[in-house]
Amino acid sequence: MINQKCTLIDENGNCRLMNKPAVDNCRCPHYTSVEPAACRFCGAHTLDPLLFEAADGSWEYICGNCKQKSGTCALCEKGRRCLRQEYSGPLPQMVTQTIRQGNAIMQTQVPNPEVIRATCHFCECWDGEGCGREFGTCGKYQRVQV
Repeated sequence: MINQKCTLIDENGNCRLMNKPAVDNCRCPHYTSVEPAACRFCGAHTLDPLLFEAADGSWEYICGNCKQKSGTCALCEKGRRCLRQEYSGPLPQMVTQTIRQGNAIMQTQVPNPEVIRATCHFCECWDGEGCGREFGTCGKYQRVQV
């Protein structure tokens, strides 16, 4: 008989902590009658979920990892697709830029301005001066609908 009160036993009867079949005399600290909650966004099971108000007004559980991403492009409805990253045209994604400060000359890789003109100006994340994704969020944030 497998210990059904341990929250780390998966659907196959294996302990997620020990990565082997669970035993009936489990003494780990996860032995409890509390069921782990599934995160609404990533589906991860957690014993310490946070409550999140869904768009329809109901309350859902989210994990701490997704809580850190809330309000950023990672959980924005508009931020799911980046036209610049999907660009497959003949122009290179990055170009070399030479920077001179005094006697020092440095070279760095920057996004190709031609690719930005061809793709980013049509994206909802573009604010006229730059991409909101570079800063992680913008004023056009819309919570993702799951």
